Amino acid sequence: MESSGGLSEAYDSRPLPSSLSRFYDNILFSPEGKLLLLTSNLTARFWTGSLWLFENAESVSPEMALCDMCLPSASGCMSVIPEKSQVIVGLDDGSVSVIKINKTDGWNFSCFASAIEHDAGISALDITSQNEKIVSGADDGMIKVWDTNSLISTTTFRNTHSDSISDICCSPEDPNVFVSCSVNGEITWWDLRLPKPAKDIPYENECSSSSCLTFTNSGNIAFGTESGHVLVKDIKNLDAPSNILRSHNRRIHRIKSFQNYLAVGADHSKLVILEAGSSGDYTIRYQDNKHTDFIRGLSWNPVTRSVYSSGWDGRILRHSI
Repeated sequence: MESSGGLSEAYDSRPLPSSLSRFYDNILFSPEGKLLLLTSNLTARFWTGSLWLFENAESVSPEMALCDMCLPSASGCMSVIPEKSQVIVGLDDGSVSVIKINKTDGWNFSCFASAIEHDAGISALDITSQNEKIVSGADDGMIKVWDTNSLISTTTFRNTHSDSISDICCSPEDPNVFVSCSVNGEITWWDLRLPKPAKDIPYENECSSSSCLTFTNSGNIAFGTESGHVLVKDIKNLDAPSNILRSHNRRIHRIKSFQNYLAVGADHSKLVILEAGSSGDYTIRYQDNKHTDFIRGLSWNPVTRSVYSSGWDGRILRHSI
């Protein structure tokens, strides 16, 4: 493991980004409606990344940024701890970094801590419901649990997935529970309190491998698949058949839950929002095809009460239902 001090100095010595790349990889909104944006760009032979903070999604330009920071490598994984004004990012160099948002003497980012313990790029990351643990997954097939206060890895799960981790989602109610999926189609339920914490979740073979997942507001689990299907599993009966709907004809990249809706973005320019009916079945409520490249980021803005999407076309779009 590299020391957090050396990695923090590497952050501090990097120049500020001079422009916004057109590759918008991920977005998140704070409770106050401020926008966090992750971008990436191919510079010479290397993918580089940058993190930006804006007052809102309507003022996204370099001159309107509250603050910004160059990252050591590209990243598509991000989560936030609002109470601590911290952003957690997972990078392609295998590091997990805690970025502090400072409000004194103007806005700025600083690297609070960073550690490399994965042998490949971070491909999934989330924070438990009480903000005490970070769960990361990588292309090395390994899952690690970190303490948010010290960024010390407390638990490592090796060989639980036989391929790259596609996504990780922590339970919004139980700080010991999370779900993971991998490129080869394995879906695993985790409970850190158990001596054998992992349990495989069966799903319908005709829907191909899972690519992303989220907990719904009703407490169930929704999966996006390589074939463009959305599957919803009842967590009280994981062996029961899934509720299945096809939202895209390409791989689903990201799926997010808000209220009784699921926002779905794929390797496509189309955004689809699904609505849960009284019986729990989902139907398509909204579609939008304004993006001109793949949709990568999805986030719910609690201030405007709208869904926002970001894509590789360098645009952030608002979707009102």
